[in-house]
Amino acid sequence: MNGVQKRVGRILTTALLIAALLPAGLADARQDSGSVRGAVHNGNEVTVTLPDFDITLNNMEFDNRHAQYPLLVYDNMIYFPMTYYGSRFMGVETTYSVTDGIGVHQNGVRWSWHGYKRYLPNGKTGTAIIHTGPVQVNNQPVHHSAESYPILLFRDITYFPMTEHYVMDEFGWKYSYSKVDGVSIDSPGTVTAKEIGLPIKTYKDGAGAFVKAGEYYYYEGQRGEIWQASVNHPKKARCVYQLPLQQEPLDDNRYCRPTLHVENNTVLLMFTQMQLGQEQQHYIQILPDGKWQEIYRGSGQIYCYADLMVLHEYQNDAGPGSLQMKRPMERTFVPVSDTPFCCAGSLVFRSGNELLILGSLGEEVSDAAKNPCLLAVNYKSGSVRKLTDETITYFAVENNIVYYLNEAQQLYRLPLTGGTAELVSSVPVKQFVVLDNTICYAHGTTGELWVMGSSDVLNPGGIVTDMEVQEDFFVVDFADNSQSAYTTMILNRKGKILFKTTEHTAGMMIEDGKVSFLKLRK
Repeated sequence: MNGVQKRVGRILTTALLIAALLPAGLADARQDSGSVRGAVHNGNEVTVTLPDFDITLNNMEFDNRHAQYPLLVYDNMIYFPMTYYGSRFMGVETTYSVTDGIGVHQNGVRWSWHGYKRYLPNGKTGTAIIHTGPVQVNNQPVHHSAESYPILLFRDITYFPMTEHYVMDEFGWKYSYSKVDGVSIDSPGTVTAKEIGLPIKTYKDGAGAFVKAGEYYYYEGQRGEIWQASVNHPKKARCVYQLPLQQEPLDDNRYCRPTLHVENNTVLLMFTQMQLGQEQQHYIQILPDGKWQEIYRGSGQIYCYADLMVLHEYQNDAGPGSLQMKRPMERTFVPVSDTPFCCAGSLVFRSGNELLILGSLGEEVSDAAKNPCLLAVNYKSGSVRKLTDETITYFAVENNIVYYLNEAQQLYRLPLTGGTAELVSSVPVKQFVVLDNTICYAHGTTGELWVMGSSDVLNPGGIVTDMEVQEDFFVVDFADNSQSAYTTMILNRKGKILFKTTEHTAGMMIEDGKVSFLKLRK
């Protein structure tokens, strides 16, 4: 997040947008003894019955008689169907892979209800199969022989026994039963997910451009259009921009591939186009009324603030023109300072009247590239000051404190006013983000996610690929080939996990405490 700003805590809610069509505890009324009992776990067929009492899920009456995947009873134990939507309605997610088999993982987020109904009522009995294949629950393998009740397959859906171990310990559900009211199962948390369908273009390697800003969604259409759709009426969309054709079209796209980004309420459309044998970056600002204006064309990167636009122009790294700015009403960018300095990399951070960058004083480009230090450029006075002497690979600013990494993956902090840098931790750090002095980081050796000062890894086996701060929250993405099933996590300012998902997502964005993201089909 650019700029040092006051943050206000918010309740986190979720809106889910789909980039492609999705594919279609306890003992009943007794205590689970914990002994190994029931049928032998050998894949045999078993007879199951439908319960004859009322069922309530998250305060919703569940029509078990007309459900395609009803709750079942086997060996006096209630069984719950882990369907795609049903599991997510109860705050857990289902996954499948050839190596790990079926997975059920708690995420603490409730999706809206999507029922699987059948027109003919269910019979009183049915036939299920005892499941013997690999199963994981919250990233831990299930040992079938050690379980009191087997996992079942019914109508090709996995059914879990509602033992205390699964219901309370693993899924975090609450369970109650009475002869009058029947069974009630509730999942914790108030975070809810809503699924919205938008015709966003898909590529072989993922989804097309998407962003949410204020009352509108902006997304890439099938034929190079950029669409604007109302959040309240997403089906009513209008085309606000047409992308140009590529000179050398790729296999799955004739048009320039865009990205959409929001900085300080400014919607930016970006794409690269070959012109006269050179790549040029195009920056288009899209306004809420659907109009647009090109704000830059060249080889550089734009940073938007409420009262200022900053341009880091890569092709002009030989002097003071490498960092430029313009006010909202001005037409052209001008150098931020007459003092000679060079930029290294594209990281720019604004703090007050200063722009913090990696680079070097003077006009030697090689010095900036090989040994970048931290510079503070005052865009009002034009002065440039050097904050560090050692080579820096990354930095962030929070509450007037600069946090930075050196080449040895050591994390330091330094007051913006200057002084002596302090070593934060001797633990090697690959990357990090800071929010209200809470530091989330990827371990330099394992790549796993930690909160500085904590003794527990947050997602064991998950390799961090990207992390950022959005509003009051940390957003962390993990590699698909990680040992952990979780692909994305959202943490609060204290480093507590608020949301985690096994979905393959893109474009995750938090705005006013609401999360929007694309679910990708894998």
